[in-house]
Amino acid sequence: AVVSTQSTGSTPTESVVLDEVDRKLARSDGLIERPRNPQLCNHNDKGRCVHCSPLEPYDADYLSEHKIKYLSYYSHLKKKRGGSNGRFVQMEDMDCKIKPGCVKHPPWPEGICTQCQPPAVVKL
Repeated sequence: AVVSTQSTGSTPTESVVLDEVDRKLARSDGLIERPRNPQLCNHNDKGRCVHCSPLEPYDADYLSEHKIKYLSYYSHLKKKRGGSNGRFVQMEDMDCKIKPGCVKHPPWPEGICTQCQPPAVVKL
């Protein structure tokens, strides 16, 4: 098993053991290959044009054409890390632990307040 450690800022994250599938997907570029179209492509076999160049895995037209409702996790990460429509998003680790030692309420799980609870997690 391969162990991966990442750090953002001054606090390193915990070690994560990656599955074989995760290692294979991390090595691949994830592009969707398209064959050469003899009616639309006017180039040789080694050339590429708009009609036969590979698509990103999060291409909206491809997803709607093939009736794919949801992106895979790796497609979502690639979209966020690579940017879309000129946006670039910084991926960061989140700390979702409950802060201990609050005296305003009984200890977790009997009680929690807004100062103790972790932030909401939303996948955009």
